Amino acid sequence: MTELLELGTAASSPLTHRVIQSRFASVDDAVGDSIKIYHGGCSKRMAGGALLALVVLFFAGYNLLHVHSMRGAGLMLIGATGIAYVVYELRRNKRVFILDDSFAMERRFRSEVELIKWTDVTKLYCLDRTTTTRFYVLGFIPVGSSNYHQGRLTIVLVDGRRLVITNRVRNFSDLANQFIFRTTAVQLKPCAQYVLQEGGTLDFDKFGLASNGLVHKGKLINWDDIQGVSLNQRNVLSFRTPSRWRRPRFSLETIPNASLLFELLSMLGVQWLQES
Repeated sequence: MTELLELGTAASSPLTHRVIQSRFASVDDAVGDSIKIYHGGCSKRMAGGALLALVVLFFAGYNLLHVHSMRGAGLMLIGATGIAYVVYELRRNKRVFILDDSFAMERRFRSEVELIKWTDVTKLYCLDRTTTTRFYVLGFIPVGSSNYHQGRLTIVLVDGRRLVITNRVRNFSDLANQFIFRTTAVQLKPCAQYVLQEGGTLDFDKFGLASNGLVHKGKLINWDDIQGVSLNQRNVLSFRTPSRWRRPRFSLETIPNASLLFELLSMLGVQWLQES
């Protein structure tokens, strides 16, 4: 990585590791101060009904043990597994609070939440994809379709903690947009100054972004050698170069802070190309 070291800077990245000063608030205060609230997990009514049914199933299996031991044991196992799963679901995130300068994730049976500033988010990975499967009769007559949505936000904080929000939270896509917009808003100015003015290299896991090029596999590819970037329908980002064998390609699902990356590329004057 000699080329990178020669172009390095003594300034520290705005996304480097540091200690977070924890802030806590009551759930009621978080509700009152929130701009938006996203609900997740099963409701208390649904969980109570499921628990009641599973408890009845468990005792039905217990009473059946002396008549048919295998069936009784099977019903008890199903009931116990179901009860454990419902309890697990109850302990999952109940609500996600979006505040002006921070966010919070509520845990059931807790009266407080930790307020995490948007500036304390160092990396944000977003998977928000809907796959449509179409069904045909005789190979060409469409008879229906089904959609499968994958949603996952992985949030890495500057103290090293990793938080995960899945599409069990209702309106997941809107929630993901909130996180993307707000983290990009607080990261853009310091990161642009670090790259453009201080000569730093920002880490995007698969590559580094510098004012004079892209650092990939320990080597610097100058912007003069990059014709532009393109993004295809599969969310694969490609850096075009004259050589087909030297075109770095990355899936946006594996790149942190993709929105920040796009803003910085525009500031660097990198041309966007149509995917061929």
